[in-house]
Amino acid sequence: MRIQVNISRLESALQEVRNAHPFRGNAIDQIYSSLIDKVREKLESCPFDNLSELAFTFNIREILACLEILANDRNVETIQKAAHILKLRPRKQVVLRGWFKLVSLYPHDLLERTLRDLITAKGFGPLEKNSKISSRIAYWFVSVSLSEGVFRDYKNASANKILDEYLSDNLLMAEDGLYHDVWRRLLTKGIAKLIKKEDCSRILSEFNKVSNATYLPWFGQHYLNALKTRDIWDEPVLELIERRFGSPSDKDRKSAIETPFWGKVSDPAKQEFRTWLMLRLIQDFFEGERADFWEKYVQANLVKRVKEILHRDGFMIDFGHFGVIEFKYVGNAAYIYPANVFAQYWVNSGRWYNPGDFKDKYKTVKHGSHPGWDGRIIHRDHWQSNTSKIIGRLLR
Repeated sequence: MRIQVNISRLESALQEVRNAHPFRGNAIDQIYSSLIDKVREKLESCPFDNLSELAFTFNIREILACLEILANDRNVETIQKAAHILKLRPRKQVVLRGWFKLVSLYPHDLLERTLRDLITAKGFGPLEKNSKISSRIAYWFVSVSLSEGVFRDYKNASANKILDEYLSDNLLMAEDGLYHDVWRRLLTKGIAKLIKKEDCSRILSEFNKVSNATYLPWFGQHYLNALKTRDIWDEPVLELIERRFGSPSDKDRKSAIETPFWGKVSDPAKQEFRTWLMLRLIQDFFEGERADFWEKYVQANLVKRVKEILHRDGFMIDFGHFGVIEFKYVGNAAYIYPANVFAQYWVNSGRWYNPGDFKDKYKTVKHGSHPGWDGRIIHRDHWQSNTSKIIGRLLR
């Protein structure tokens, strides 16, 4: 029996199979290591001037082996030769496989440059027809780098989507290098609106990744600079920043030591961070009315610095021109000292462990408007009102 074959129908059927089962990575034309080794030997033994001649002796599998070498080898000269072969022999299969290689291994500068050259030669057709590749790909390649293009498209077209949703909708996988790099771009260059769309726990997951350890200072600096105020910051992120990078020094004490991290944080953001730290310390130390009383001075930016002393039984509040030393238990009076006396107590606080060392009413501040007042705060009825008046006058 004679069998007739319609070539056009056969090709159409094959194309349908290709579209229904697109490859990702090594799923088509697997290139074995033995072939890669042979191609590598040819590249290494061939001078650059003779690459053109070598390129036209390669079949498609050898060309694909060049792509594997470009993607995975570390020898600079060898991968440059492989890239040159690919440019001399542009093939649709290389464009398609190169895309998935680049997405997985991103960032890979030479592979990205080579793929751009291949797209210039062959067009976006091989990519746009593949159901596993986003229809936004042509927009992504408009930018200088692919991750910048993806991020810019997200900013312009994402509406209310969070970044993970946008990336997933555009067929990028969480394990892809490009996926990670776009997240890094958000956390180092994103505007406040985009960062605030993300859940705090999702941001922290990026901060805590071992693969992002190098980027962590940039993440933290940008988070503080872009979001600017403690009303917008998420406290768990601030706590992580404090654990990793400490706290900024007081702007009025230039000799104070701070980690290099704070050198690239704006002065307003530093002040906001200091305020957040002071409020947290006050809330941890005091309860009820005393916490409420001292917090208002911190929020008004009238307090320079605070710290716990006496193994958390004492607390120092520096107003600049004077300072207050409070004690844990309400039965103890608080002492208000002039700046020079308070500074000595501050310096010695790390080696003094007796509350009595911080109590000397003969060294406290005196004020003409309060004759007979001995410079202490006695926590009796209406103490807040009286103390507010005294502090108000001392601040003038």
